[in-house]
Amino acid sequence: MGMNGDQFYENMPMQLRSLKAEDIVLPSEGRSVAKMINAYYYETNILDRSGVDDTFTSALRASVYSRRRNSSSNFSFSFWINPNAPRIPLDSVLPSIQTPLLPEKPYVDLHKYYVKSTYGNDIQKLLEDETSQQFFDCSLTVKLEDGELFDIKAHRIVLSSASSYFREIFSQKKYIRNDFVADVIVLDQHEDQISFRIILLCCKVFAIKLIQFIYSGHLKLDFGDCEEFVSMVKCLDICSTANNSTFLEIDDENFRSNLILRGLNDSTCESSLDIIGENEERFRVYKPILMARCEAINVMMKNEFLEKKENQINLLDISATVLKMFLSYCFTDQIDRLIDVSELEIDHFSEALELASRFCLASFAQLIQTTLINRLTSLPDQECCVIIASQIIGLAKLFNFDCILHWCLTYLCCHKKDVWIDMLDEDTAHFIDIHCWPPEWYFDELRIYDLEMANLEKHLEKRRTKAFLRQNRDQCCLNVGHFLFNFVRFGK
Repeated sequence: MGMNGDQFYENMPMQLRSLKAEDIVLPSEGRSVAKMINAYYYETNILDRSGVDDTFTSALRASVYSRRRNSSSNFSFSFWINPNAPRIPLDSVLPSIQTPLLPEKPYVDLHKYYVKSTYGNDIQKLLEDETSQQFFDCSLTVKLEDGELFDIKAHRIVLSSASSYFREIFSQKKYIRNDFVADVIVLDQHEDQISFRIILLCCKVFAIKLIQFIYSGHLKLDFGDCEEFVSMVKCLDICSTANNSTFLEIDDENFRSNLILRGLNDSTCESSLDIIGENEERFRVYKPILMARCEAINVMMKNEFLEKKENQINLLDISATVLKMFLSYCFTDQIDRLIDVSELEIDHFSEALELASRFCLASFAQLIQTTLINRLTSLPDQECCVIIASQIIGLAKLFNFDCILHWCLTYLCCHKKDVWIDMLDEDTAHFIDIHCWPPEWYFDELRIYDLEMANLEKHLEKRRTKAFLRQNRDQCCLNVGHFLFNFVRFGK
């Protein structure tokens, strides 16, 4: 399928088009053409490396040297050189030998593949999504001026994650004295699944802002008495942010992460969901957060799927280690909160990438790729890293993981001598042959450069020898002259 501007770009002048491989003339081709037409071949400096002055001087010296070699001894460049000036030796105008240009080593910028985390927005969905609202199991109640009660429904696990005070209330099921909490009502007969009602001693605005801060992790202090609100948050021990100098100004990356893990294997959590992995490994997790974090699971639980009827998700081909990575991502937006990443095997990373592709979790896949790249980079055995990179390429191509694919290709291109070509498909092997670093032509140019430098050193050695002999001869003649002069003058 073409574009409207294809014809414009096709007719674009060469200097405005992007360069292709066939547009570049390598030095080897230049030497071949020079030999074919029986001409001399010289290389001048590269403009962006040496500057205009050095490039112009080198080109001028090459031109003078070539003309002097082809001209008669009486020929002079009268149009720019004084014909009466003494002849300049050819060696003095010989263009300097240029070192081969080694291209920069390929580098993969991981920031280019950065996927913005949706963790904050997903947790905030728990307040806004209708399905998540069905799992409200507690409420913050404020008494208004007219005597009526204003309820703000919430999730116990989120409040527990935000405050150790709320956690103690829910675990002990009783009121714990606090300056901003009037009472705690435990409902044995659940009203709309609400089992706890916490009566706050604050205004309606403060209660709403408190819930917004707990679910979103940030807040704009553009209301009422901010000092009183800050005191309430400190008294309720919200995220232990009282010691934070930038309190309520920036997002805390550990916000909700530590305590929200208690939603895993929490038997007190009624809105739970079972995930069964390999070898019948069972994980009981908090369903609303899992639905908010993974759209595929959200669809399963909203519609009449088998998973909704059985209230469990069977992932029998996924190991317990990978499931811990997945659940750690869902609950904390990190993959190393339940396991030690340094002890993971490469098969675990491959399995996790397959799971990320199955559930269409781009952020989860990016975390896995970044962790895997850091792991491979730290490997002391280069050959082992090459083998692993060769194995991962196929999986990266299958699921379109561009970050790890680009990194593996770049790494193999930089370590071509260690690459096992038999492990790669034809397209990958061809790509590595073309983009290998250092390129093959660089070694050819380096060999020619070393040969030229050796010849130049021999030539300079001959010149030094001749100069030394000439100096000794002149000194010898001078000594003989002094001897004859003294002999004639003094008769000695």
